[in-house]
Amino acid sequence: MLKDRQRRGRVMLVTVGARTSAVLLAVSAVIVSGCAHPGLDGATGPDAAAAVLPDNAVIPLSAVQQVFPTLSVSLTGGHDPRALGAPLATRRAQFAEPTAIPRLTVTVAEYVSEDDAFTTFTDLIEVLRNTPGSVGLGRPDVGQDSRANVIRPRTGPLVVTVAARKWRMIIQVSTTRSTYSRDHLERLVKLARQQVSIPVSVAGVSG
Repeated sequence: MLKDRQRRGRVMLVTVGARTSAVLLAVSAVIVSGCAHPGLDGATGPDAAAAVLPDNAVIPLSAVQQVFPTLSVSLTGGHDPRALGAPLATRRAQFAEPTAIPRLTVTVAEYVSEDDAFTTFTDLIEVLRNTPGSVGLGRPDVGQDSRANVIRPRTGPLVVTVAARKWRMIIQVSTTRSTYSRDHLERLVKLARQQVSIPVSVAGVSG
């Protein structure tokens, strides 16, 4: 019986390890290439067949400008191909300076169940922690669970992200910039709170 327990234990460890490795391989490119890095486009998430949430599922340009006045351009939004897991529906929007260089990315994804969203959010946080150059910035008061993070790549701008989960929804608010400041993080947190307060549903936005 002891041998059986040891064998089952080894199987469980291999299964968990394989799942973790798969998540890191499939998602690390997501964090560095668009979902949490507004300036890059290139990775494709595991589920490109999710529905597209309506425009008003994401905070509008007017709300963004109240926090970041220099971001005066709203770029074309739509489905978020980098959303993790198997979302029911997603939306991705980017906001830019007059030069049209994306500086802020806002994403929202709705999942089948709260458990599904919780598992996916856990995977997201694991990837954030393991991304080279990653530094945790704590858990801001946003949604039911949240993380703030800055990625300091060897070259290029910093990527500052606030990610949060509320019920079946996961949101991310990210910016690229040359320096990090506490004030900048607080501005992102403010936008994240506005975003997570929008009651999103695959059938539309209610309330």
